[in-house]
Amino acid sequence: MPRTPLRMFLLGIAIAGPALALGATPASAADVSDAAIAPKGSACRTHNPPGPGKATACRTWNAQGGGYYSGSWTWSGTHGVYVQGWFDGRVMTLPESGFYHGVKKFLTRGCKGSRCTRWS
Repeated sequence: MPRTPLRMFLLGIAIAGPALALGATPASAADVSDAAIAPKGSACRTHNPPGPGKATACRTWNAQGGGYYSGSWTWSGTHGVYVQGWFDGRVMTLPESGFYHGVKKFLTRGCKGSRCTRWS
């Protein structure tokens, strides 16, 4: 399998950060928002999973051409809440900050235990 920028990024994160979970996908297409993405921008979203606690995830993006983006994320939350990222169908538990490259769609959700918000 060729090493695309996303695969190289995920490989680097897997080596550097052991708290990753890959392979899950959203339950349905309705779980994934299709908001129009500008060539460059940033956004923050507060996720309130079931139970006490919340997490705020912020992300940036820059168009690379061909529908691909690079950017960064940061997040902070209350005890027990964590953030997952959805990178073109690949899911990982995100460290508090990081970078991505070669991604068409990047979404986040907040989780507490196994209960999570919708992707946005």
